[in-house]
Amino acid sequence: MTSVSDTYKWTHSLCSKLDVGDVARIVKGVPKKQAKLVHSEVGFLTTDNCQFDLITSSEYGNAVDYGVSARTWTVADWQRLKKNSLRGDDTLKSVKLGAHGALVDDMSGWVLVGNRIVTVLGPFKATTTARAIALLKLAIPKAAAVKPLPALLGRPECAKANAEAAAVIGGPATVRRDDISEGGQGDKWPACGWATRGGSVSLFAQYTGSPAIDQIDRRVRQVEDAQRVKGLGVAAVYFPSAAELHVATEKYLVTIDSSGTHTDKKRLVALARAVLSNY
Repeated sequence: MTSVSDTYKWTHSLCSKLDVGDVARIVKGVPKKQAKLVHSEVGFLTTDNCQFDLITSSEYGNAVDYGVSARTWTVADWQRLKKNSLRGDDTLKSVKLGAHGALVDDMSGWVLVGNRIVTVLGPFKATTTARAIALLKLAIPKAAAVKPLPALLGRPECAKANAEAAAVIGGPATVRRDDISEGGQGDKWPACGWATRGGSVSLFAQYTGSPAIDQIDRRVRQVEDAQRVKGLGVAAVYFPSAAELHVATEKYLVTIDSSGTHTDKKRLVALARAVLSNY
């Protein structure tokens, strides 16, 4: 299993091929000193992302976030994804862009470049559909120069749950995305991600410093189908409609998010038990 630094991830990111000034002009912003921020998003479309920090008119965040899919996609895969996405979301539009068309809304966009999907997410209210298209147009000629990260980026803290994760996603992960999060008090904790073409499961934690029982209780009150899980952490709740499990420990609120046809409550609870010693 491989682990790489954030510096390595940045040099292999789409942002490293783009000019922040060009990006800023599209959203009518001003570049800030760049911290070279990178992260991965694990889901049905697992991506390796990078971020440009800007000053814009948005009151809700000023970053432009670019991503490149961690796995390859065929044209047929992409066409199916477009069709299914348009059927389920009336805010999306299909536009003629790139070799095989793109999907955009008023903040974000997706386009197939070669055998990778490129994504962009702009600042709320500072981005429009036209600007999302322009941000994609800026990225398309540069995307081919991006060298993808290794498919399996894992850490031992997460590897001890590989078998349980495989049960959730229907087989051994073909993409792994593990990382270390760090809090203001110097605390560090792992974030874990496993994905296949048919499913995904990710685990991340929020440092709370004390048992977040009140947050669990609030989620139970707010979500109609919430199911308490006894004997897991200090308190835990499962949401069938979202395929999510939330667990409060002594210092963290742990969220396990999943997708695919194999995920269920029993399998997510088993995964949580395998890694809760990390938290």
